[in-house]
Amino acid sequence: DSSNTSSKYKRNRIRNELLPLMADIAGSEELLEKRLENLSQQSREMSHNLLLWAQRYLDNSGSSNDFFILPPKKEEITSIHREALHLWCRRGEGGV
Repeated sequence: DSSNTSSKYKRNRIRNELLPLMADIAGSEELLEKRLENLSQQSREMSHNLLLWAQRYLDNSGSSNDFFILPPKKEEITSIHREALHLWCRRGEGGV
């Protein structure tokens, strides 16, 4: 497809310009690929940990199937609380 060489579309510009630049900065395509794999693994680990922390919050907050308990007003709502709310909502849908 001749449109693949044009930078008219963002996907092509990323493929044709950004990825080669990132590989150059990383030192090689192989090093960039390794770095991206490491970032992906870190992301999976963080997602897993967030899920565990959210479940722990649900277990210890006093939330039940009927209501979800938010942290006290003085505490900041964090990604753990948001994930706990998602888990709680899915419980009501027959999930988790």
